[in-house]
Amino acid sequence: MQTKALDNLKTDVAARRAQVATLEKQLKKAKSETKKHEQKIQDFIQELQKIMQKDNDNEKIAGLMHIHKANAKDHADEVLEKKKKDPETIEELDKHLKYMEKSISQLKKSTQVQLAKSRKQIRKQTKDNKDLIRELSVLRKEDKTRKEGQDAIDKKINKINQEKRRVEGEIEKYKDSMRKMRL
Repeated sequence: MQTKALDNLKTDVAARRAQVATLEKQLKKAKSETKKHEQKIQDFIQELQKIMQKDNDNEKIAGLMHIHKANAKDHADEVLEKKKKDPETIEELDKHLKYMEKSISQLKKSTQVQLAKSRKQIRKQTKDNKDLIRELSVLRKEDKTRKEGQDAIDKKINKINQEKRRVEGEIEKYKDSMRKMRL
């Protein structure tokens, strides 16, 4: 009786080990598939971010169309094929798709907000630069006028100094002639 129970236990253990081995293989395969999907998602996000950083809206649209052609069609085929196989997978893929669509929408909105802020900042800086250029032009004109005025004053001072030296020279001549007359 014990040998029969022992044989039954050995058979049961062997069956469970086989079942565990099968489950481990399925788990390994599922992990591999999950890693592939995660990598696809990361690649998708990186490509999307690169596209959204472009300045030209036409380049953004072309990039998004390329992503759609490259991913959505394959994804749709994959969904249809898996739909036949596993409804849970379809739900999971739909969740991923909705998440990605939401991410795209958020990226578009944030990009538009950033673009508007950048344009506003550029307009403000351009206006500030124009104002500074006008002020600089006024200051240059004022400086030119000041220099011309200073030059005119310097000329008058030179004339006055020349006249002063001439008058002083005449005074000295007059004094010399007065001294000579006294003698």
